[in-house]
Amino acid sequence: MDRVVTAHQMRAAEERFFAANPDVDLMARAAAAVVEEAGGAAAPVLVAVGPGNNGGDGLFAAAALAVVRPVSIWLTAERSHPEGLAAARAAGVVELDAEAALAHLADSPLVIDAVLGIGGRPGLRGDVARLARECEDRGVRVLSVDLPSGLDADSGQLADSSPPSFHATTTVTFAALKPCHVTQPASGRCGRVVVADIGVEF
Repeated sequence: MDRVVTAHQMRAAEERFFAANPDVDLMARAAAAVVEEAGGAAAPVLVAVGPGNNGGDGLFAAAALAVVRPVSIWLTAERSHPEGLAAARAAGVVELDAEAALAHLADSPLVIDAVLGIGGRPGLRGDVARLARECEDRGVRVLSVDLPSGLDADSGQLADSSPPSFHATTTVTFAALKPCHVTQPASGRCGRVVVADIGVEF
């Protein structure tokens, strides 16, 4: 059975890894895992990007995917991972605002949810909630980075928001499962969960 760890245990393991391997880019490894799960189809992809490292994973994945397919990004917050954003822009991704991202769903068979990670606040609000709801209503394929945004990594409970989270088709998580991936009803929002080995050990 796959290991299940809390958000605190995951952060501690990452800190140990960074201390022992200061030159290894974990974000690049995480982004590569996302790209692998996105597949090689030429169809357009929309990446919803949050302000933290989860968003950084999404931005570096967007940069890699832009080599082989049309990629659009929506920056859901005022700030974003600077190096990831620079890489995505250099790769030629198209930047959209919230309304354009919603309109773009008609042409994007894949949405990469890179809004919130293990440190995110449960529940969705505003335009992010609108996008998640539209993806669910339209049956758009959603690939979530680490966990569907809106879930609490350490809990199987759902937030009191509508929708409570993205409803992922596939979730790519890193190093180990988190409680939300294996505990109902939250696990029912995660779809197929893939645990990517990025070198972090417990």
